Amino acid sequence: MLEELGISGGTAIIVLFALYFIVKWAVKNGVKEAYEEITGKEIKDDLDEILEKEAAEKRGETMIEFVKAGTSDALVINGISKRSFESDVEVGAPNKGGPSGYMSIKFHTKMARSNHLYKLIVDGFIIGGAILFIDGDRLTIGRIFISPEHHRKGYGVYMMQEIERMFSAAKEICLDTPVWNIRTNSFYQKLGYTEYKRDREIVYYTKRMR
Repeated sequence: MLEELGISGGTAIIVLFALYFIVKWAVKNGVKEAYEEITGKEIKDDLDEILEKEAAEKRGETMIEFVKAGTSDALVINGISKRSFESDVEVGAPNKGGPSGYMSIKFHTKMARSNHLYKLIVDGFIIGGAILFIDGDRLTIGRIFISPEHHRKGYGVYMMQEIERMFSAAKEICLDTPVWNIRTNSFYQKLGYTEYKRDREIVYYTKRMR
């Protein structure tokens, strides 16, 4: 029949694929319009992602993800960084402070632009961040930080596991932390990081990856 109409098999397949995507688009937009009408919420993000989040909320699950941050996230991440590092006075810091740029929006914006800034999102809210540098098969964790009210909830372990998973091609991961920081030194050791040197202020850790 197709030959009688002058349509080749290849053309027919292309037409069917086109119709499939048109129907799929139409159905998805119809669902989107119905969702907005029923809930009164305007959908700006991906519908599948929204529905997945709502289903998780109904199940009482926590939605958590660790992804690259953009420049628009710099302000929020900067605030979290400031509060996180200044809370170190509770674990041995001589005074309130942090690493270079820890409370600089300009610094975090620069890190985002150069693809070094990452964010930890829980139930749609940013609660932590990380600055990572990859050089060949070596990954350097410049810093990780979590909002103080979310400390001791397992998010730090999750973030480190995600970093190792995301950069699984790295043969070595390096990081450092202050000598006085009881919390972070114990944390990294429990995650399998080994001290390879130290000076009066900093302890340097490494972890060989498989």
